[in-house]
Amino acid sequence: MCTISIRVDYTSTSPISTAQAICKHTTLQTTNTYSITPPASPQDVLMLPLITIAGTYELKIRLVNQEGLTIESAPTTFLIGDCGGNRPPVANAGPNLTVTANNPVILNGAASSDPDGNGLTYLWSFAPGQQVIQGASIVSPNAVTTEVTGLSTNATFRLTVSDINYASDYDDVLVTVSQLQTTPAHITGLTITPTSLSAQTSQVTITAATLNPSGVGNLKYEFDMNGSKVPSFVNSKTYYRSQLSTNNTVKVRLIAADGNNFATNIVPLSFYLPSTNTGGGGGGSFMAGTPVRMADGTLSDIETIQAGDSLKGSKGSVTVTNVITYESEARKYRLNNSDYFVTETHPIMTTEGWKSFNPEKTREIVPSIEVNLLRQGDVLVKENGELVVLDNEDFITVTCQVYNFAVDGTHDFYANGYLVHNKLIEQLSPNTSLE
Repeated sequence: MCTISIRVDYTSTSPISTAQAICKHTTLQTTNTYSITPPASPQDVLMLPLITIAGTYELKIRLVNQEGLTIESAPTTFLIGDCGGNRPPVANAGPNLTVTANNPVILNGAASSDPDGNGLTYLWSFAPGQQVIQGASIVSPNAVTTEVTGLSTNATFRLTVSDINYASDYDDVLVTVSQLQTTPAHITGLTITPTSLSAQTSQVTITAATLNPSGVGNLKYEFDMNGSKVPSFVNSKTYYRSQLSTNNTVKVRLIAADGNNFATNIVPLSFYLPSTNTGGGGGGSFMAGTPVRMADGTLSDIETIQAGDSLKGSKGSVTVTNVITYESEARKYRLNNSDYFVTETHPIMTTEGWKSFNPEKTREIVPSIEVNLLRQGDVLVKENGELVVLDNEDFITVTCQVYNFAVDGTHDFYANGYLVHNKLIEQLSPNTSLE
């Protein structure tokens, strides 16, 4: 313990009636006000109460005379060393931290052993002046190490360390919270199973592929098949033939919710389902090996064409938007000296417009385009404006896999050198022009 004596020089018109010493520990930020014996004269020595804690102090003297006039000295700083009394421990709240919003925070405190050999107690709290964060909780406030949960914004925490004689020290730690940047989940594409659709197909399953880089939870899907919406909590939906038509368009809407994050998008898929009542016919398509003219002038077999490929159309480049394949029992025709390659219902361009070898069936499947009977003597339109006369009506009846696809733009492309329509995939509206 240390005894402090001071002398205050003052001037007063009447005797001093009361005196106080205001003593502040600049490290602990604690202030004590002591009543002391009023000095009878400016030369009197004043005695402060015993000081038991070492450290730097800021001292002010307040005097009140008998007339009620109060005077207060300017602050004076002095240092108290080891006086042989109770000495405080030294608190350490650890280094400042940076964490992600709403993740647990670990505060690792420490303290020097009590210089007097007395036991220590710990108290974690929000630092003075720090607003309490709604939802944040100090799990173990009386432990040297504690977890803080639910922290959503920056906060300063204080660790106070005390011994059994109430000597104490404190230290603050700043926790900076970085807000989580969530990328919305979204659908990247749709697939259909089985990929080979035939007249015997009884059901199809549509599956949505989803990209979810931030792990957004509670994903919900809404399937829209030909305008009929069906909600689902999984990314796939099975449709039976009774729920489908010849030409189908499915849209899948994704709703993803995770806190304030909300994402939605729609990805369409169109596909053709051959009719079960084709008399062994099937739809209008092409046999494997049929050469298709690409936009760059090269030729590719039709079975190798994929969505996104660029083909040559009557007015320039067109893009494949969907591909189908199925088993066909229809008649397969050849044109002049070509191999057998095209089914009887597929429209082929002539100088008189679109024609097929079975226009009644073509109109039944796609009533929106005008199709007439293709017969020997008709003038066919080929690449680069070439015109040739059809000199045969030869066909074979064979069961095999056939292929077709939808294209944008003019809805036509060149197969085996002939200009053909992309019917059965994307129907043209009555007002759509092929020009």
